[in-house]
Amino acid sequence: PANERTEDGYRRVAELFNRAGEQASALGLRLGFHNHDAEFRPVGASGVRGYDILLAETDPRYVVMQLDLYWIARAGEDPVRYFSAHSGRYVSVHVKDMDASGRMTEVGSGVLSFQRYLAAGRLAGVRHFFVEHDNPADPFSSVETSYRYLSSLEL
Repeated sequence: PANERTEDGYRRVAELFNRAGEQASALGLRLGFHNHDAEFRPVGASGVRGYDILLAETDPRYVVMQLDLYWIARAGEDPVRYFSAHSGRYVSVHVKDMDASGRMTEVGSGVLSFQRYLAAGRLAGVRHFFVEHDNPADPFSSVETSYRYLSSLEL
């Protein structure tokens, strides 16, 4: 929630995630966190990013991460840096593209470097890749365009 986007708020959320993740684990489930761009904004006097607090203070045994490639890029961050620094934390990614103006577009139609991102994700342990577009004009055409592009990559 917007009112928790402070250093202390992210720490409270991380602790909540740890407790919920531990309870989920006891039931054979895993708790995961999916990012948007807001988590990459600096919070507090130190300038730490909320997302970095969540990574540092959640227990990998109980909390897994799903990196949304559009939103991290929209925030001006490099997914490869996160995959490299936190190998093993990411189990899945949302694969969606961004055009030059920052709007969502079909995968392969925009400016994001999927060859680089997906190769780094695989090395970091990502096993599930979900193609997504929040508001496509034609959902079936959008999926087809994205599928054709992703199938052409040599990964």
